[in-house]
Amino acid sequence: MNSHEAYKINPQIIYHNQENAVGCSLNLLSFGYRQFIDTHRYQHIESFKFISENNPNKNDKSFNLALEFGIHNLMDNLKMIICFENFMKGVLLSNLYVVHNLNKEKFPELYKEQRKRPITIYEVLEKNPWENDNRIITDELNLKKVIKGITSNTLNLSTLLKPKYLEVININPIITEIIRKMNNDRNRLHFYSSESITFSSNSYYDFRVLIDFLNNSIVKVQNEMAEYLNMPNEQKIKHLTYPL
Repeated sequence: MNSHEAYKINPQIIYHNQENAVGCSLNLLSFGYRQFIDTHRYQHIESFKFISENNPNKNDKSFNLALEFGIHNLMDNLKMIICFENFMKGVLLSNLYVVHNLNKEKFPELYKEQRKRPITIYEVLEKNPWENDNRIITDELNLKKVIKGITSNTLNLSTLLKPKYLEVININPIITEIIRKMNNDRNRLHFYSSESITFSSNSYYDFRVLIDFLNNSIVKVQNEMAEYLNMPNEQKIKHLTYPL
């Protein structure tokens, strides 16, 4: 049985051991990376650079280019948020912090603490040990191990951006501010009636900052995880390039 099949049977296998945690973290980073390079902004980075450095004028083709980026702005932000949110969860998980929400009734104290700081799997086990869940149908007894009180929902981005979480994740404050802005835009989804985007000389600079972080942190960490798991080089992700 491969790891994907095992995870479908029991999502808590990611807490069973270090290898499972790192394997899931690697998948989170790889998926987020693919989301980032799939953005309209990265796929048309030369045009994005041009628009950012030249004020779009209604009388030339640059205005239509700007409209295209405006149309894709929401989806681009969502994809980039997935990339960085997955990175944050991957770093926590690979260090054996719990990335799923704890049940308030089962873990009243840790539930409150989790709103403010990362909780390790060992802190959870001190309160509630592993036990077999006979509702899980499998011949592999190890796959039945669960901790009651770990929910299926993962931590949201607002929690991950709390100071104590950022201390553990060790992410650049410049990056977190860009992510906060994108997250604020994302949070308007429930009352989203139009799309817009503002270009300035900082627009392309900010995007380059995100790419640099992706190359220096996400790619680096993912590749280290692949080496830890003795995975072939094809499983490693590559640095992204951009025009200067």
